[in-house]
Formats: sequence, C-alpha cells, structure tokens
Amino acid sequence: MCMITGKFDLVAVLLRYRDAPRFAIFPCEDMAMYMTRQPRARLLEPVFEGLISSRRLLLLLQIIRSFLEGSSVRTITGVTHATRSEALRLVWNSIPDSYITFDEMTRICGRKYGITNLRNAHYTYRKAVLFDSPFIQPRSLKQYCRTIIRRLLNDNHLLPDGIDCLGLPNDLKLFLKLQS
Repeated sequence: MCMITGKFDLVAVLLRYRDAPRFAIFPCEDMAMYMTRQPRARLLEPVFEGLISSRRLLLLLQIIRSFLEGSSVRTITGVTHATRSEALRLVWNSIPDSYITFDEMTRICGRKYGITNLRNAHYTYRKAVLFDSPFIQPRSLKQYCRTIIRRLLNDNHLLPDGIDCLGLPNDLKLFLKLQS
C-alpha cells in the first residue's frame, strides 16, 4: 500500500520489522483500480485473457505507478527518485516473484501508458533491482531462501532480531536484512 499511495519512505521501516505481505486477489484488484482509476472489468482484461496473473499485474502496475512522471507522482512532496528506487529495491528483494521484463510491460500496458513512458519506468526498475533479462525467469535460489527465512521469522515474531540469532556470517545477515 505504501508503494501505491506514495509513502515510499515507509517501505524500509515496514520491511525491517515485517515480511512482505501475502497476496490476496481482492485487495489486489482494489489497489489496482485505485492506481489506474479504471473499472474492474477493463483493468483485469489481461488477466481474463490469460496474459498475466492478478499478482503479477499488481506488481507491474506498482512499478509503473511508482516511476512514471505523471501528474499523480509529481504531487507527492518530498519524494526523491532515490527514495522511490530504494523502496522498489526493498520490495523486490522481499518477494520471490520473477523479474518483470520490458516486453511483458509493453504487452500488458503498452496501449495505456505508451512505449516511451514504459521504457523509462522499466529502466528505473532495472536499476533499482540490479538485474536485467529479456526473458521471464525464476529468481535465484539465494533469493528464494531469503524470502522463506524472512517469512518464517516473521510468522514467529522474530523479525528482525531473529536474524542475528541464526549464527550466520555478517554478509548473509545483511542479505536477510535486505541491506545488500
């Protein structure tokens, strides 16, 4: 919700003490409708056509909403490009979803947002997550392990202090704390 409402600076605080939220279809549709100001049927056309899952559509729309230089983004005061990039990096480091490609973005949202806007949004996303691929591919095993460990610690109310109790080397602790 922080990504959608423009409260990018709160993402780091929330992800320090909580794991990424679980996905639910109805809040996803509501958030996506809030972001795009479109009726549900029109917004979910790519989902109904089998082009994309509801979860993936929400993630894609969050990237676009966060980084397009539209009027709704300009009205958010005190939000810098670095703050938005850091929020996106943290969110993508806390979830196991595969990388969203530029082709996927244009196939799903090209008519609505235009190729130039999507290219700029994807470039910013690519720089934030420090990854690029022309193909949709699964995340690394290391990334999957991070999400599982964080989820288990969160479910047992041990996040973030439990990371230090795992007896891991410092570089892995930083990785689990989303700091690297």
